[in-house]
Amino acid sequence: MQRRIWVGLLILGLATLAVVPAHASFNAKVKKPKLQDLAHSLVPKADIVLKAEGIDALRKQASAGDAHAQYLLGATYLNESGSKQYVNEGLKWLRKAADQGEHDAMAMYGAYLFFQEDDSASRAQGLGYLKSLASQGKRHDILVYGVALMTTDGPPSNWSLGLSSLEKAAAMGEPSAPLLLGIAYTTGHGVSWNPVTALNWYRKALQYPKTGILYHMAQFQFGMAYMRGRGVGKDEVTGATLIRKAAKGGLPYAAYVLSLLYVNGEGVPKDSAKAMKWMQTAAHEGLPDAKFWLGMNNTLWRKSDRDYKKGIPLLQDAALHGFAEAYSMLGIMHLYGMGFTPNLREAAKSWMQGAKLGSGLSAFMLANLWRDEHNLEGDAYTVMWLAISVKLGFAKARKELVDVEKRFRKSAIQKGLLLAQAWLEQEKKKTGSPFRRPGQ
Repeated sequence: MQRRIWVGLLILGLATLAVVPAHASFNAKVKKPKLQDLAHSLVPKADIVLKAEGIDALRKQASAGDAHAQYLLGATYLNESGSKQYVNEGLKWLRKAADQGEHDAMAMYGAYLFFQEDDSASRAQGLGYLKSLASQGKRHDILVYGVALMTTDGPPSNWSLGLSSLEKAAAMGEPSAPLLLGIAYTTGHGVSWNPVTALNWYRKALQYPKTGILYHMAQFQFGMAYMRGRGVGKDEVTGATLIRKAAKGGLPYAAYVLSLLYVNGEGVPKDSAKAMKWMQTAAHEGLPDAKFWLGMNNTLWRKSDRDYKKGIPLLQDAALHGFAEAYSMLGIMHLYGMGFTPNLREAAKSWMQGAKLGSGLSAFMLANLWRDEHNLEGDAYTVMWLAISVKLGFAKARKELVDVEKRFRKSAIQKGLLLAQAWLEQEKKKTGSPFRRPGQ
């Protein structure tokens, strides 16, 4: 009971500290773009719909060694969602075609291994196929290989080679390249952070035909530069105008940010109706951030008249699509019976998932499930989860960790730090980072 009371005192503060409420400035909430988040848009698609008899005929040709038939058959299976058996069958045929030098099969198979698989052996194999394609000199293949090099866990020399590949693709007229170079300089990924250079690349990206999601991404980034005054004089009205155009062009994240601009009256007049319209648009297009916002807006952000029936499914969907803090909030709601029957076990499960996705708040809450045990095991696990929370960037955990290190036994502290290190290393082996990538 003491533990629950203590944790309860944190709820209101933590819920607003770790997840910014509706009235906060959008600058605190907008994520930096990542090159790997765009990888799916660079992979060749095969929109193939075949009837059963067509698949049978294709399988006969593929079994006879026809590389193009093998590619079509593999792509057909890979397009089937929700079945690991189909994915494996698709990869089998794609590899047969790729090993015969079928261009599209090499592109699809290599990109799938590198961008979709977690183990280092598969990613290295995928990079090999992408490198082989790039050596043939086609600009799009050079681009994809460059992105792969800049998102690998290899040495900095890979980033340098990746950057030169992107620059080569841009010089050859590849439409996607300027946007990706702009993102690299916006994030400082593999290059020195440089908003002026980033803006120059976004400007070049906007010179291409005004169609496609990549164009609207460049439009959005240009708008964000104006909103923040990075690389250009700050002009919120111009920034909001560009972001609105990107949102109207179908970019979900632009719709999400535009909603926040209407909430706060930044670059546009405050308008709650338009804010809700654009947030719902972003959620409808599948953006977990927007679903989380709507879920919180219906539940914990309300002082009264909470609508758990509407809000909880949105939070659950955001969580399932990789939004870590959705698990944090669901854990709190499980613990205190907010829309659920109170259940400590379900709360802990939610926080465990949140921690695996990179939520320092979730790790912090797990620490507080252990802190009142007053035994060696409880103290060790308290230290473990506080150390993990610090590693995942939750500022409040650092102060708490310093505090418990003054009070706990040395053996408990040492054990906890070792447990934290082991957990982080285990997660890194799974995903190549200390926590899972979004959507996994």
